[in-house]
Amino acid sequence: MLKTLVMRFGQRAKIPTLAVWSNFRYPYRVTVIISGRGWMAADRRVTSDDGASSSLVKIAKNPWLIAAASGNATSTLDVRRAVRKGAWTPEDLIKHVDSGSHALVLLPSGDVHRIEDGRVWPAERGLQGIGSGADLALGMLWAWKADWDSAYGLKTLVRDAFKFVSSRRADCGGGMDFRFFPL
Repeated sequence: MLKTLVMRFGQRAKIPTLAVWSNFRYPYRVTVIISGRGWMAADRRVTSDDGASSSLVKIAKNPWLIAAASGNATSTLDVRRAVRKGAWTPEDLIKHVDSGSHALVLLPSGDVHRIEDGRVWPAERGLQGIGSGADLALGMLWAWKADWDSAYGLKTLVRDAFKFVSSRRADCGGGMDFRFFPL
């Protein structure tokens, strides 16, 4: 199944809707976390059930992995703390991700893993995302794929995708944090 996405400068692109992983089963996933070849980015907005919002850094990096969590703020903080204390593998983070949350883990080798339902699941290399705004951000980045190596810069493209998502979803935004492994 294909959907048309309007890209920058009015261009149109057909993108496969099954190429992105969405988390709409849970209405309170309040984040955009996306990962690509050697990098991961996360927004900062956290929203409570009553609509109040705050800002929180959701991503952490150590020499062995980059990880971020969506869902409950306690899981986000626990995953960040575990990474800073020296988690080596995605399995080290399982106990920090509760049943209503998800985590995305990137290794220096380029392998990407999802943590959900008390298990670690390998994900395909390439663009991956979790959170309520991930499908919008991934769609924008896939549409702009031809520009990734341009002078415009990957980090700027990711920031533009996050701005697009935050303009359409009140539960996403609040800034962006970007972490990468040197290639």
